Amino acid sequence: MSTEQTAMQESGGGLKSPQANPQGQLAAPEPSTTQTSDVQESAGSPATTQGSASVVAAQASAPSPPEQSTSTSGSVQGDIDMTDAGGPDNISISDRQRLIQDIISVPRDATAIMRACAQNIPDNCDINYKQLKVILHPDRFVSPADKPIADEAFKRVSWAEGEIEKRFPSELDRNHHFFQGGGSDSEQHVEGELSSYHKQAHEEATPFIQSLYFGFQKDPRVNLYQGPIPAAIRTPAEKLEIINKKIREGNSQLEKESELGIIRYQELLGYWRPIFLSPELAPSQMKAIKAYCDKFHYPSEWATPPPKNSTNSPEAPNSANSSQAPNSQPHSHHAPISHPDSNKAGSQLQHVSAGSRTRTIALLPRRVVRSLKPGFTSTGDRIRMIQHLGLMGARFVVEDANGRIRLMSSAATGGQLAIDGAKSAGVPDTLRGDKEVNNLRIQIRATFGGTYGLNWVAVGEVNSMCDKSPYMVVGFFHEGPGGNPPLQEVGLSRSALKKILSPKEADRLISEALTYDPDIALQDAISDLSGLSLKSGGHSSQLPDFGLPAPRDTGYLPHVPNMAPQLGVGSNMSQPASFSYPVQQHQFGYSQQPNMP
Repeated sequence: MSTEQTAMQESGGGLKSPQANPQGQLAAPEPSTTQTSDVQESAGSPATTQGSASVVAAQASAPSPPEQSTSTSGSVQGDIDMTDAGGPDNISISDRQRLIQDIISVPRDATAIMRACAQNIPDNCDINYKQLKVILHPDRFVSPADKPIADEAFKRVSWAEGEIEKRFPSELDRNHHFFQGGGSDSEQHVEGELSSYHKQAHEEATPFIQSLYFGFQKDPRVNLYQGPIPAAIRTPAEKLEIINKKIREGNSQLEKESELGIIRYQELLGYWRPIFLSPELAPSQMKAIKAYCDKFHYPSEWATPPPKNSTNSPEAPNSANSSQAPNSQPHSHHAPISHPDSNKAGSQLQHVSAGSRTRTIALLPRRVVRSLKPGFTSTGDRIRMIQHLGLMGARFVVEDANGRIRLMSSAATGGQLAIDGAKSAGVPDTLRGDKEVNNLRIQIRATFGGTYGLNWVAVGEVNSMCDKSPYMVVGFFHEGPGGNPPLQEVGLSRSALKKILSPKEADRLISEALTYDPDIALQDAISDLSGLSLKSGGHSSQLPDFGLPAPRDTGYLPHVPNMAPQLGVGSNMSQPASFSYPVQQHQFGYSQQPNMP
């Protein structure tokens, strides 16, 4: 290398000499770099400080286009390739300082941190993710003032890596390149509508999404990151990861955003979990799932539960079609829309323009009225107690005009307006905190003498397809000997009652409050009162006949006198529930007619 070229590089200028090709010959300069060659020839002084100054002066006297100052091989800026870009060693101290400042200035969000890293890489620099962490390491900074800032930036990037790996395992690529070209380059970040290969991949993934739904329905508490994963969940998840890999390859080939069109099934599991654990939250969760699918342009089939008769396999559509006659019409997977008055004259639901795939629905006006009164549901029933579920949802212990008590979801009884109204009316909450339940447990077990029991039992919706008993809230009372401590009543869930007493004693109390007999299994009592057979418990009518009277027979409880005429509606003593026997699942004692206050 000549002294003139050495002086040019030591002077800090952005111009470099032509590089040698593999045959050892220098590449011919481009026509747009003739001024650069003239500048180099004019700098004939040795590689000294004065020579560097003369070179800088010569550059000022012979200006060149701005885009040529950042070129690494003497080519035009528009022809820059990643193979010509500089590596991590080309990042100056000032660029590193600016990078760590930008990283610590953004909110503590994984997406924001990674976006700050990608946007603040210097121009015409090509580094991957692992090299980025090396650049940000505190040991790379000499100044004592920069070390704590660099340490914070390094920790943030490492934390963001863990968060992205935890939420989206298929999205983390430690060899990902953060390449920034010149000012005239187009952005590598591409957003917009999905391409055809995205939609094809989503269509291919639909049966695996359905299989994942049914597998997760059996075990909604499974953790994908800890412990064993059932095969019903692991198999479709592996298939979805293969599809995600294909999508990422297509995004890379078309230089699109790496996350565009990726199937985020982990987040779908998070939306499904509350539906399986708390069925009363299903309406609100389904709305959230629909909004989520619309946001990421997922198929509409993912926003609705799959049909129960689905075979959950990619070959299901073909097998279904093959079972039909050649001239038969395909059957719909969904039940036709029906209405209680559809058989009467003047039905409100009419299908217009029949024969095509589109339908127009014509409806007669119908007025729907709900009451808005603090402490009451939208149908006019009194709210006796609130069982909070997280920050927004709740269940209500509701008492109708006949004094019957049931447990209902706030979503079906007025929503947030009913919750706010009940709070303003001073409706008490159930005892739910672990500390509060433990204090009550200690208080009861430390008291010698006194009485305790249940004043009422509120039973939630009974689902014959569910393996567990319905949700329950009980009115638990306790009084010490001689009124010390005084009589108090609190609302407890069934699980909290088990913690205070014992699992068996809690179920015996509830069974006695429902049927007057503590020896009846709780699930048998629920099945007999509702007319539905729980999945994990046999119906009382299905039990073997040992010559004993059934719960509905006369004389079933000969040792208990008929106390119904003696007990008023406001009595605190446990009363047998008066339930009907419906054909379909229902709320206990639910009245179809609204009771206005």
